[in-house]
Amino acid sequence: MSLEEQRADTPPLNEGTTTRARIGWSEAHSHRDRPHLRRDPLRVYATRAVVWDGLAITFAGITGFVLRWAIPFNVELSDPTYVSLLVIVVVAWLAVLVLRGAYDTRVLGVGSEEFKRVVSATATVFGAVAIVVFVLKLDLSRGFVVITFVVGLTLLLVVRWALRGWLRHERRYGHFLHRTIVVGAEPSKSEIVDMLDRDPVAGFTVVDVVDEPAADVDDAGLDAWLDEVMTRIALEDADTVAVASSPALGQRVVQRLAWRLEGPRVDLLVAPSIGDVAGPRVSMRMAADLPLLHLDEPHLTGPKRAIKRSLDVLFGVILFLVFLPFMVVGGIGTKLTSRGPIFYTQERVGRGGQ
Repeated sequence: MSLEEQRADTPPLNEGTTTRARIGWSEAHSHRDRPHLRRDPLRVYATRAVVWDGLAITFAGITGFVLRWAIPFNVELSDPTYVSLLVIVVVAWLAVLVLRGAYDTRVLGVGSEEFKRVVSATATVFGAVAIVVFVLKLDLSRGFVVITFVVGLTLLLVVRWALRGWLRHERRYGHFLHRTIVVGAEPSKSEIVDMLDRDPVAGFTVVDVVDEPAADVDDAGLDAWLDEVMTRIALEDADTVAVASSPALGQRVVQRLAWRLEGPRVDLLVAPSIGDVAGPRVSMRMAADLPLLHLDEPHLTGPKRAIKRSLDVLFGVILFLVFLPFMVVGGIGTKLTSRGPIFYTQERVGRGGQ
């Protein structure tokens, strides 16, 4: 069944509905009634953003070329020099967008952070191009650079705005939603459910609720409760846990829950009254009027790691070539004025006398 047919058979979500809080959870969330959701619901959005960003940057590069060179000088766009320049600009721009987190699903489709990262990445690329042109004394038109980046940034922001409109439309029909488990006690638990149900455009659908642990729970009891939460996450294929305000859900419980969620890619949605859940790998964004805390993995993986490694090597080679003449002059001076070798070496004794 196509997406259009699914949309025709699926009525828009009624904003403000609290049906889930009034009927049995097993009845409200049977497998046959669930909308088509995925583990990472914004992966499609991110993929489309990459494609459209690439097209926008390519168009910006062509526009800069045409306005700067082709019209006044009738230069052929098929010239290998300009084609190579355009490819380098597109690849470098997209790479920096990735490294700056412009496709991070935590910030896509909500708030202003997505647009801030696009602007930041564009400024980084613009600055890097300016530095490389100045240091290597490249014969590159400033008009081309300015036109390309102004047009490119404008198109990137327009693309993200249009994609966000598409995403909001799809979410009204139950697509691309985060499967959420609410943890807490009444009445805060129902308030969180109502808050998430009130605005489906925020991107959350509640699939289960879990009662809070006892206020005086010991470590063994807390571990058992955490095991129950993780079991519910696995059963419901949830990707978000919302913690309601409760005296029993203090810093100790929430911190332990945050530690448990480090392995799987699960967001932690925390009520504003629960504070002091922070760390070096915790980021925050607003969703349905609640601060969303997400625990990052401590290392880069996949494409991000490959791109970072490639950029490290590229900039390392550039810096090496820039400073190579000074290194050669320094080496010659060292050889002529001292008896020692150009490169300093020293014998070091390690463990076990090795």
